Amino acid sequence: MGAPRRHRAGRGVWVWRGVRLLVLAAAVWGLLLCPSWVEQSYWATDVYRHAPACPAGRPAGGADCVEQAVAQVTDKKITQSCSTDSGGVEHCTDNFNVRISGPERARWLDVGEHTYRDARRGDRAGLRLWRGGVVRMVVRGHTETYLTSGETSLMWRLAGSWALLGLALAIVTGLRWVYLLLFAVGWAVLTLPFVAATYTLLFGWPDTLEWTVLAVLTAVGLGIPVVGSLRARHW
Repeated sequence: MGAPRRHRAGRGVWVWRGVRLLVLAAAVWGLLLCPSWVEQSYWATDVYRHAPACPAGRPAGGADCVEQAVAQVTDKKITQSCSTDSGGVEHCTDNFNVRISGPERARWLDVGEHTYRDARRGDRAGLRLWRGGVVRMVVRGHTETYLTSGETSLMWRLAGSWALLGLALAIVTGLRWVYLLLFAVGWAVLTLPFVAATYTLLFGWPDTLEWTVLAVLTAVGLGIPVVGSLRARHW
């Protein structure tokens, strides 16, 4: 009776090891592809950040330049995004939006609360456009900035690279489930500091407030697995 059980247990261990090796191989392969993957978005972002203003405010012949245009505020609204925590309590966040008309088409844009409160229908909105997308808007003295598609892609690809590195480290170290969970949570929290730090090293430095936020998130991300591991030893 005992031998078949040991045989099944041994086979299960080898299957688990095989799965880990396959996942590790996939993570390593992804990491090898990451440099070229990230480079594509980096160059797209670099072109935008060094682009000149378009002559007469309009792009000519498909040139890569920042277009300056004028639009009009036509509407505004508040939407809510809600989530429920582990205790069943619902938490909602207000999202402020204004609708602008022109050039070429109407669109909704996310704005800060102060911009939303002060904006009125018929207000003039000064825009900067990059390849048809709004990257900057000024309404009643309030300035809103937006990421280009290249910047968004770069940040997501940096986050994906960080996730693949964490996956590879988790498999190599062979952490127990409780420590693996703590590591995963801490690693996830560190994603934002990693992406922000990498981005600013490539294109510029953040201000004091941004550095403070990054430092706090880094401390939390490092503290979760350390404190959790110390407590786990007493469980």
